[in-house]
Amino acid sequence: MSETNFYAEKMLSKSDDELQNYIENQDHFQEDAVLAAILELEKRGRKIEGSEKIKQELTELKSKEEITRNNEPNFQPNNSNEIPEFYGKRFIFIFGVLFSVFGAGVLMALNFLTLNNKKAARLTILSSITYTISLIFLMGAIEVTNPIISITINILGVYLLYEYIWKKENPETIKHVEKSVFKPLIIGLLVAIPLTYLMIITGNIPQ
Repeated sequence: MSETNFYAEKMLSKSDDELQNYIENQDHFQEDAVLAAILELEKRGRKIEGSEKIKQELTELKSKEEITRNNEPNFQPNNSNEIPEFYGKRFIFIFGVLFSVFGAGVLMALNFLTLNNKKAARLTILSSITYTISLIFLMGAIEVTNPIISITINILGVYLLYEYIWKKENPETIKHVEKSVFKPLIIGLLVAIPLTYLMIITGNIPQ
């Protein structure tokens, strides 16, 4: 299966808003993915301003990239049919703020496993667990219950994971297809709701 056909099949299950996101954020995705999104929207009867110009620019950019890769020393064609598909940076940050740094670390580790980087995945899990446990003990010791402080510390934790692990392992932006966020959100809620209820009935919920 070619990349073009792969993306065409992927776009069939996307909503119009998701397809529009590919067009509005072209730099974040493969050229074939953006082209497939445009074609799928057009099949659905949606008019896209300047679509012909966009398709021409993407085609030219793809051709230039292929020429550059082919001229690189030791270049080996990529025969894999799998295109990187993982959770986006924005969602990982949001998930970390809503739930925990450990939760964000799990999503980032899954991304590393998608890229077949098991060492970085283990490091991410270990780092997120260490940060989360240290945070629990620290906040318990100084008796901090302010949610704003907790959110700020969670943002800091996810930022550190992203800057010192993800970007170190992937210094260049990886074009990818973003995974659906519904599954991790549902799992996060299934864990968070019982814990919140337990805190309420035991009187330990922060003021």
